[in-house]
Amino acid sequence: MTDIEPFGLVILVILVIGLVGTAAVLSNRLSERLRVPAPAFFLVFAAAASDLFPNLARVSGSTVQHVVTIALAERRPAGAPGRLAARTDGDHTGT
Repeated sequence: MTDIEPFGLVILVILVIGLVGTAAVLSNRLSERLRVPAPAFFLVFAAAASDLFPNLARVSGSTVQHVVTIALAERRPAGAPGRLAARTDGDHTGT
């Protein structure tokens, strides 16, 4: 039974990522209809989650700083090309 636990953990992580992605899409659509910024929904959900699950309050400050730094570094303005954007200079050699 011990080899099932890592598999279950992987499935759980994938499920959580999928739920967060779905919540992000739905919050954007809801924010368009209600004219409330989408991050406001995440702030409310985070506050509710911290009240429902007290263990979330035990996250260290350095972990929070790392997560916020990565989130801000990944933020790109609308219309900006991503990291996998095609090269336009005609050089397809990858160098």
